[in-house]
Amino acid sequence: MNPDQNGLIDKQSRDVELGAALAALPHPELRGDMDARLRAALETERRRRRRHRSVATLGLAATLAALTLGGAALAGAFNSDSPAPWPEPPLPAKSVYPTNAAGQTYGGHKPLVEAPDLIAVLATNGKHGYCLNSEFEPPRNPPKTPEEAEAMSDRAFRGYTIPVYESDGVTQIGVFQMGGPGMTSYGGTADGGTVTKTSDADGNIITTTVDPDGATTIETKALDGRVTTKALTAAEAARLKETPTPSQQPSHKPEPDTPEAWLLERMSQLAGDAGDARATAWWELQTRHYLKPIEGDKTPESPYQQWATVWLIILHGDFAGGDWRYWLLDQDSHNVLASGQSDTQFVMSGPQLPPPQGPITLGEK
Repeated sequence: MNPDQNGLIDKQSRDVELGAALAALPHPELRGDMDARLRAALETERRRRRRHRSVATLGLAATLAALTLGGAALAGAFNSDSPAPWPEPPLPAKSVYPTNAAGQTYGGHKPLVEAPDLIAVLATNGKHGYCLNSEFEPPRNPPKTPEEAEAMSDRAFRGYTIPVYESDGVTQIGVFQMGGPGMTSYGGTADGGTVTKTSDADGNIITTTVDPDGATTIETKALDGRVTTKALTAAEAARLKETPTPSQQPSHKPEPDTPEAWLLERMSQLAGDAGDARATAWWELQTRHYLKPIEGDKTPESPYQQWATVWLIILHGDFAGGDWRYWLLDQDSHNVLASGQSDTQFVMSGPQLPPPQGPITLGEK
């Protein structure tokens, strides 16, 4: 498994557990459709922030955290360019996702659509598959006792795995890592101190409490339940903080962006059909709403279509009718949803549109 996949899995796991922790927080009832709007908008923002995406864990965490602050403070966060009205209720899962022989829906979670029974994920072995939504989603019931809350927290920090299946929901092809080493949470004390909790590769859960005067307490909880505590004065903590750590020099240059095999094959096919098999290519998994600068008046009016996640492909080459071409592909089927061409370069980045991956020259080995 390559470092990118490792990083993606670690990030997904930490985000899932953050969502699980925040899911237990109460949030106010919001009037009308504000709750649905907040959830859909923040879900889309999460998808926009990062190239590699899988599920809405970070969006869920951000949404739940935002809802605890109250709807009124966030109402002004929507800009007038957002599509309206928002559909409610969400589309039924079976009207959008494919269904396996057992009647289970499967796919990557889409905004404004009920979650499928099987959620698309990347297994620790690098294989693409699906986890049962019932095992992947944060617990619906909050802990009833402090002991239950502590056990839930310890499990999240130490990490665990859930099965990854093929789309049939039966054939297991790997596991998905939930939580684990590197997960970190931040909090505070009533007197203004800070509390940081993290875990290491040995299964130790380390809680560091810093008082307002700088005095620091480090509590380490081992796998067998033993707890050791180390107290530092403000001066000792300051010296420890100032101790330089060896800087790690990168062992190699960052690898260039590389598309998945199917995507490279599809881009090569599109470039060849358009007349230049050695075109320059960019690509990105993006929410269609944010591609308005590229689609222009071809942007669909339906909010369901606008908030769908699509593959964007941009090619620059010796094409008839314009050197620049774009295609939008369905996230799951990879069928072409829209395309266009221009004599001038498309807007490929901006305040709401992060730069796509690439470029690469097609036709090169």
